[in-house]
Amino acid sequence: MPAAISHRALKEIILERLRQEIVQGVYKPGTHLVEQSLASHYGVSRGPVREALGQLEQAGLVAIQPRRGTVVTELSLSEAWEIYTLRGHLEQLAVRFARDHWTAESSEQLALLVSQMERLGPNEWLPAAHLDQQFHGVIVRASANGTLIQTYQALDSKVLAGFLVVRRHLPQVPVAMAGKHRPLAETLAQGDFYRAELLALEHWSDTAYRFRALIDTQ
Repeated sequence: MPAAISHRALKEIILERLRQEIVQGVYKPGTHLVEQSLASHYGVSRGPVREALGQLEQAGLVAIQPRRGTVVTELSLSEAWEIYTLRGHLEQLAVRFARDHWTAESSEQLALLVSQMERLGPNEWLPAAHLDQQFHGVIVRASANGTLIQTYQALDSKVLAGFLVVRRHLPQVPVAMAGKHRPLAETLAQGDFYRAELLALEHWSDTAYRFRALIDTQ
């Protein structure tokens, strides 16, 4: 690491690298992450590593446990089911509110994001998660409902953790996201908000139901 990089910038670099390596499976669930070893690996002090691990804990990607240290973790199927179910209903409501605030620019943003999803490579899970978050963020912000936006964004920290559960239990390739998001984007562009409400709920509920089925079989 260049010596001139600020402490804050170092933390962000370490955070992004660790996030990417966890999502790509370099560090699998149950792996112990030792601060000193990571600091040596990245060529930095322990401070930015410790701060990065703290943020990863908030995102549900690691657990910092007394006497055990930091361990890569994973959302349970029940937690993933709860998050996906809640996001579905919140986004359905966001579409309803967005009816009076939707613009051509909003439609253009969704179309651009879908086109970027179409170019995802087979292992680009972290870019896929970012594109997914941006796509749904456009819809939720268009609701212009501050409380709804705040509630929805509170779940954003768990987006990557949810992606890991999908990757493990519902195998698919990142590029498949384009086909899942395109119908909602096109329906909103057409101004059919009633159908878009149903598609928004279905978008999340389909995965939530699959989680529920796996829970029931266990």
